[in-house]
Amino acid sequence: MKKLLVFCTIFLFVFLAFSPYIKAVYNTNQESIDINNFKDISISEESSKGFDLAIIDIVPYFWKEDKGLSGELHLSLEIKNIGDSPTNDVIRYYGNSSYFINNKNYGSAWGALLIGSLDPGETWIPKSSAGLLFLNFIPRIFYIEYEVTPLDSNPDNNYIKQVYLVRGGGVFPFWKHFSFLD
Repeated sequence: MKKLLVFCTIFLFVFLAFSPYIKAVYNTNQESIDINNFKDISISEESSKGFDLAIIDIVPYFWKEDKGLSGELHLSLEIKNIGDSPTNDVIRYYGNSSYFINNKNYGSAWGALLIGSLDPGETWIPKSSAGLLFLNFIPRIFYIEYEVTPLDSNPDNNYIKQVYLVRGGGVFPFWKHFSFLD
């Protein structure tokens, strides 16, 4: 019985080692399939066709009222159209902040802020009190996560989740990104 098990395992490894590698490419227009185009197509080349929204980074900023000395700490997004055509849809975002230790919700933000188009290569940072607001006086570690819609051909870059140490209230608000906890 042991010899049969060893023989089957060796046969399986040999079979898998010599099986052909098949590369699949998604193509929406089935009539325009050209075999020569399948040689070296990468995923980034496929995702750059059409509009492709990408979250570049989370951007902290201070929002000051007209006559205030100190501002409110907000964390917003830097969104970029990395595709080759403009967006013709309303760009929405949803943000959520939760405590790092027990994952309890601290705050959320949502909005339909950019009505119009975002041209290829153009970057947009929603401000004017947009984004997640932090009012905590004691520094805490937070998960900050955002999702941008409309979803496109590459939905992996429409979502971001990072870990920050944030103190939003008081005289000296600060933030620090902990990339090793992401």
